[in-house]
Amino acid sequence: MRGIARGLLAAAVISMPLTVQAADRLPAHGLELPATFTGTLPCADCEGISHHLDLWPDQGYHMRRTWLGTDGQRDELGMWFVDPSRNALVLHGASEAPIAWSIEGPRTLRLLDRDGAPIVSDLPYELTGDATLTPTPLSHVFMGGMMTYMADAAIFQECMTGQTYPIAMEGDYLTLERAYVADRAQPGAPLYVHVEGGLDGRPQMEGAPRTSLIVDRFIKTRPSETCARNRAQASLANTYWRIDTVGEVALENVQGRVEPHVLLRADGRYSATVGCNRMVGGYEATDDNLTFGPAAMTRMACRGDLGRVEQALASGLDTVASYRISAQTMILLDATGSVVATLSAVYLP
Repeated sequence: MRGIARGLLAAAVISMPLTVQAADRLPAHGLELPATFTGTLPCADCEGISHHLDLWPDQGYHMRRTWLGTDGQRDELGMWFVDPSRNALVLHGASEAPIAWSIEGPRTLRLLDRDGAPIVSDLPYELTGDATLTPTPLSHVFMGGMMTYMADAAIFQECMTGQTYPIAMEGDYLTLERAYVADRAQPGAPLYVHVEGGLDGRPQMEGAPRTSLIVDRFIKTRPSETCARNRAQASLANTYWRIDTVGEVALENVQGRVEPHVLLRADGRYSATVGCNRMVGGYEATDDNLTFGPAAMTRMACRGDLGRVEQALASGLDTVASYRISAQTMILLDATGSVVATLSAVYLP
């Protein structure tokens, strides 16, 4: 019976198919969708930036960018909309700022600058397609969504796009399942989870292969959260980031003490505390890269374990090399990809 129930649940999942029939294509703002757009755009310090952009009529997108001649690659997913005043396709995903493209025709997009204005250049800034969809797998994407698990089948609804995927039982899946079982409200109840992983085709018990979530790393659960609050993407700068963990240590709020937090201002300065001394300094952020400069710190005595946690944060910030934001959660990573800290965006009334 469990195998039958699992097959029925997996068959009910609504997720992006690996192939799309020609009859399923729909016109959308002059574009023939779903479709893939590809091209190699200019790069100041590499051989070019290869783009693979998949667009669906429901306004979801997947994009892979590869910095040729380097080991740089960035995959993301998100939602698109059209700005009719510019006839521009605007992508909202993991990028700190939206990426806008001028719709040059049903099968051609041209990149706009950071201010949304045309790029005046003879260099190739176009992506082109042939009105067919050839989805690219995604990897190392930081995603948040609602997980459900019943009858040996795990399902993940990604909050930003609303798409639902079966979860492949590989990679760091068992860690995710254990966290779900520990933190769910009741068996089969949805639970908000954060993972780093990919989307790729996997065989199903019934029917053709489906795009599935492959969990590379479980990050955390957030039992009180829902997709409704986590569809918007928090900004790196000018956001109050509460520190949830430093390394493997969870930080708790203590009454009468300042909440552990980091605040990165738009002018390149930051302040941080675990609830004792205050650290202040400068930081630099470009794309996914993030580095913290030397910090000045007050010198109050910290009681108990607070001093050790504070030193761990100070040492950890020195090692930060990159960051990832998904909705209201941020992780800080060192050069090896290990998690230095996890943080949650807090909006004060």
